[in-house]
Amino acid sequence: MNQEALDKLLKDLKETGTLIVDTSNVTAIPETKAKVYKIPITETTKKTFKEAMFANILMLGALVKITKLVTVQSMEKAIKENVSKKTIETNINAFRKGLEL
Repeated sequence: MNQEALDKLLKDLKETGTLIVDTSNVTAIPETKAKVYKIPITETTKKTFKEAMFANILMLGALVKITKLVTVQSMEKAIKENVSKKTIETNINAFRKGLEL
């Protein structure tokens, strides 16, 4: 998420909600009663995978770790079934990196 998207969509966040902020792209984090997790998603992706293309999968890992909405195993299965065969390994590694953050 970037600053513009956060500024536009923050009004929809409930007080009991969860906000995961990519501190690589967001500099002004507004006050909110929601739980806020500040993670350098894009920066970590560029350092680890040499490009930002896998930032969404890294963020997905962070989301799964924070919310526990689905199991790690089910998400890894979904990733394997929905990305190209040549990027499966990198996508799984990006997902697991997000779990670590």
